[in-house]
Amino acid sequence: RQLAPNIPLLAKFGAAQLAAGYGLDEAQSAVEMIQADALIIHLNPLQEAVQIGGDRDWRGVLNAIEALASRLPVPLVAKEVGAGISAGVARRLLDAGVSVIDVAGAGGTSWAAIEAERTADPQQRAVAQAFVDWGIPTAQAIAAVRRACPEARLIASGGIRDGIDAAKAIRLGANIVGQAAGVLDAALIGPQA
Repeated sequence: RQLAPNIPLLAKFGAAQLAAGYGLDEAQSAVEMIQADALIIHLNPLQEAVQIGGDRDWRGVLNAIEALASRLPVPLVAKEVGAGISAGVARRLLDAGVSVIDVAGAGGTSWAAIEAERTADPQQRAVAQAFVDWGIPTAQAIAAVRRACPEARLIASGGIRDGIDAAKAIRLGANIVGQAAGVLDAALIGPQA
């Protein structure tokens, strides 16, 4: 924040933590810690389902998101992590008070693939591998959410590799795009790259 006082900073924690009892105090702490402009709640039910020890009880998450959105002094962003957000889920999230939807569709990082690689249990690996290519592709998620929620502020992420992908996502209805893969290789080289 001190080095770049005008850039948007977003804090983040998982929807699974909301289901486990996180609430306004934890959200405000996350926001205050970095002087965030918004809070991202990441939705990763597929990853949690295939992860050994994953949080599989998501009952009450939407109600917790709604309670948080009504009391948090900064906007709330709902972000998938690689399986996409459907139009119906986006509508429910917006109706619950979420300000921004990041569809984070299939086509980028597969957290099922990562969980398959992390486990030594062959049966658990097979379960995770069955879902490696599962999810709503980013382009389909953007188009469907935009049709169902014309007022939504949408972020397209998940498989955005270059400027052409970004332009396509914006044309499909995204307001902005997010991507990591295109800069990670350069980041591993160093700050100048």
